Amino acid sequence: MGKSAKQSVVELEHRMKDLAEIIKYAEQYKDNRSYHIGYKKAKNPILLGVCIHENDIKPIINQIYKLKDSIYGKQDEIKSTKLIREATITKNRTNNKAYGEGMVDIITYYDAAILP
Repeated sequence: MGKSAKQSVVELEHRMKDLAEIIKYAEQYKDNRSYHIGYKKAKNPILLGVCIHENDIKPIINQIYKLKDSIYGKQDEIKSTKLIREATITKNRTNNKAYGEGMVDIITYYDAAILP
């Protein structure tokens, strides 16, 4: 195989990898479409989403659970509607504010993209 043929094969492989990535995201969008529709109809929609590399999910989750336990104790669940609201910022709800800031610190340490 000549040099230009090898180069063409390599270029095609790179292009196929890019297209496979696009297909992967399209499939994820299709799988989550009902959530997108629900978001548009929500009274208080989600403020943002975070894209995290698959290998980073477990360490991030572990750190977030430790953060939650250190601030709130061993509660089963914390509702985001009680955390993400105006009073958390304007009325200095220290636990909620510390938890939100701690989560941002944890997530931004990793290679993550925050989406509106």
